[in-house]
Amino acid sequence: MSELIWVMKLENNTLEDLVTYIKSYAVEYLENNNIDISIAIPDSFDGLMINGSARRNLFLSVKESLHNIVKHAQASQVNIWISVDDQLKICIRDNGSGIIQNTSQKTVGGNGLRNMRSRIESMGGTIQIATDGGTQISFKIPLTAIG
Repeated sequence: MSELIWVMKLENNTLEDLVTYIKSYAVEYLENNNIDISIAIPDSFDGLMINGSARRNLFLSVKESLHNIVKHAQASQVNIWISVDDQLKICIRDNGSGIIQNTSQKTVGGNGLRNMRSRIESMGGTIQIATDGGTQISFKIPLTAIG
């Protein structure tokens, strides 16, 4: 609940605020579950602003990804890369057991994965899920959709 309160606070309105919070959350959550983590984030965010809806959708999508890793992947390592150009790109990769997809590329599974897809697509973004020696989830969201 405290995560949602943080995400909705108006004073946490920069992309740098969100990425810093994601980093802090991911490190604590994964370390508490005995999973090693490495995170690469930009040095600068050029004061980019992010609206409350985008903040909430992005944080909940990252949180769901990490929850799935802890609950299902049997992973020992997670790497997160965040980059910003004309899009915000977040890539989360684990070394776990992978994820099953059907031929239409809609992920088989529970509501969490469907909700992630819905959240990212609601911002005009895309989500890609790849399995190869683990799972990689990549979010790409146009900067125009988050400001």
